[in-house]
Amino acid sequence: MQAHADFLGEPGGYVDPIRALDAAGVLVQGMELGGRQSKTFGIYFGPEDSGPAVLLNTRFDETAVRHTAAHELGHHVFGHGTQADDHIDSLEELGRRSWPMHEMAAEAFAAWFLMHPDCVATAMAGLGIAKVASPEQVYQLSLWLGTSFRGTVRHLANLRRLSQRQAQAWIAASPARLRRTLDADSVSPRHWQLGLAASGHRLHVRPGDLLTVDLAGEDVEHTVLPDGIQALPADGTLTPTLRLQVNRLLQEPSTLTASDDWHVALVPCPERRGHLNPTL
Repeated sequence: MQAHADFLGEPGGYVDPIRALDAAGVLVQGMELGGRQSKTFGIYFGPEDSGPAVLLNTRFDETAVRHTAAHELGHHVFGHGTQADDHIDSLEELGRRSWPMHEMAAEAFAAWFLMHPDCVATAMAGLGIAKVASPEQVYQLSLWLGTSFRGTVRHLANLRRLSQRQAQAWIAASPARLRRTLDADSVSPRHWQLGLAASGHRLHVRPGDLLTVDLAGEDVEHTVLPDGIQALPADGTLTPTLRLQVNRLLQEPSTLTASDDWHVALVPCPERRGHLNPTL
């Protein structure tokens, strides 16, 4: 809570851990670290090593880069000193009791920072749900929050949005299988389902993302597609829906309009290589 207030202001939307690191006075660089088999997610350099600075491995996808940035911010906030994080994805397999205490603290910080209760509430409002009732809804929440499916399941249990029993049952679900339940023919890496409640929100999208817009029978004939969004063939259902896909031409935040009173802002994933500080 203090870190959100110090580095981001009032929470409630999509969290940018790179901007938070910048506000904390931490230099941030993104580059490919090691070969294809590298497990180094990131490195935090403490003041004892000419820091504070963070190096993020851009060989990993955006979700992993975001989580690593929040994890390294945790090391900075807690004053852990220089840390090379080459095992973030295997901490759970190690068993919580065998985690080093400083890694446990940084990992807990990352989860709470990226999935602040107000941020989760905002995402749920955009989905039009008051209660999380299925793993498919958790998958959608993970897209809104920019977090991993498994990490989102675990944290929703921490927030008492799920029971521990539900979390244990759902955490083994495959995001790929959940995507196929939305569209059996889709090969898109991520599939957003957008309804009436999404209007007015900002969505952080990536090339290849599939967007299905279902406005509960409302007219979608006045759709305005920005550059970088292409229409796909309809799915054949009687309910009028839009099937859209993001491509690499989406370079700037743009507005998608699907009816006279429904619109969302689409924000493309930024480049993560090189010097990432917007102000330093």
